[in-house]
Amino acid sequence: MATARIGSVVTDSACISIIAPERITNVDERNEACSPTLDKVFGQCFDDLAFSFGTGMDGEYPIIATFDPDTRAITALTIQLIPDKI
Repeated sequence: MATARIGSVVTDSACISIIAPERITNVDERNEACSPTLDKVFGQCFDDLAFSFGTGMDGEYPIIATFDPDTRAITALTIQLIPDKI
């Protein structure tokens, strides 16, 4: 397996949400998915459609992919919240 930085995610609400794309069609739904985790360390699932977690601070966080170099299939994604801790 190999790893590569494939991008980053930026937050100004100290919260990152992973939401099925069809669920973010309006702001009220997105805010509802995020609100229960804004003051928590760990996230919570919402009807198996979303997961949110607090980052502790605003910032830009690298996204690292673990992949098979032969097939280029991605096997894992990591959002690095604390630099140099992976």
